[in-house]
Amino acid sequence: MEAMMFEALILIKTYASHDILVVTSVFEAIRVARLEAHVSHEETFEWFIDYFEEPLDFEELQPRERAFLTNQMMRA
Repeated sequence: MEAMMFEALILIKTYASHDILVVTSVFEAIRVARLEAHVSHEETFEWFIDYFEEPLDFEELQPRERAFLTNQMMRA
């Protein structure tokens, strides 16, 4: 599962990691996938959340953007 997710998401991180709407959509996809996935995949989901959070510069975001992104990340 981890390899499949990595292959599907690597391009998104590479080309759209500065677009918060894309990143929040990834967090939403992770949240939905977690609902159906076996508990043994939790570490993989956490790794991907960190992976997408890493390039984000929260200081550059407007307060509402920051709040929206943080909320989506926490829900994931």
